[in-house]
Amino acid sequence: MNLRATTCAIGITALSLLSVLGGCKRSQGGSTTIQAAGGLPSEDMIASVPLGQVAGAPARGVAALSITNPYEGNLQAIQQGKQLFIKMNCAGCHAYNGTGGMGPDLTDTEWRYGGLPVQIYKTIRDGRPQGMPAWGVALPPDDIWKLVAYVQSFGGTVSPKDYEHAWQGDKPGDQVASEAQADAQLAPAPPAAQPAVAPAMPPATRAATPIAPKRKTPSPQMKVSEPQP
Repeated sequence: MNLRATTCAIGITALSLLSVLGGCKRSQGGSTTIQAAGGLPSEDMIASVPLGQVAGAPARGVAALSITNPYEGNLQAIQQGKQLFIKMNCAGCHAYNGTGGMGPDLTDTEWRYGGLPVQIYKTIRDGRPQGMPAWGVALPPDDIWKLVAYVQSFGGTVSPKDYEHAWQGDKPGDQVASEAQADAQLAPAPPAAQPAVAPAMPPATRAATPIAPKRKTPSPQMKVSEPQP
C-alpha cells in the first residue's frame, strides 16, 4: 500500500469528522431545537409582576399576570420539560409525579406564590424562601417556560384568564393559607364561655298578718264539797 495515499486518506477522514463535529452545538439545559412559535414574553413585562398584591392598586392593575406560556399544550415542549424536571432533580423535592415531598404539591390548586404561568416562571427563575433555589442562572428562559409547561400538565395551575384569583390567596375567595389553618387546629381551644345565669331572686315574702293574742281560758275551779253533819 502506498504510504502517501494512506496518509492522505486519513487526513481527509479527519477533516470530514471535524467538519461534522464543528456543526454541532451543545444544548443548554437539555434543550433541543424546538422554539416558541410566537416568541417568549419580554423580560420587562415579566419583571412587572409583583410577588404579592400591590398596596393601593386595584385587582386589574397588573395585566402582566395574564401572560400565557408560549409552550402550553405543546407535547414536545412538555416532554422536554419533563426531562429537565428529572435532570435538574426537581423530582427530589416535588416527586416524579409532582405530588410533593420535601417540596409542595404541584398537582393541587393551592399555590403559596401564585399558580399562574408567569408566577410559576418567576418562582423557578428567582427561587423562593424555604428551600426553592433560583434556576435563572443555570437555565435559559426557554427551558424555564418548558418546565412551566410540564408543571401545567399536572392540572393544578391557574388559567391566565383567571389571573384576578392571584389576589385572593391560596384559594379563590379564601384569605387564610392552609398552613395558618393547620396552626389554628393545633392551637389549644379557648375555654368555653359559661352561660349567663340570671341572678337568683329572693323568695317572695308574704305580708305578715297580725296574730291575735290567745285568750287564756280560766282553769276550772274545783268545788270542794263541805262535810255533811
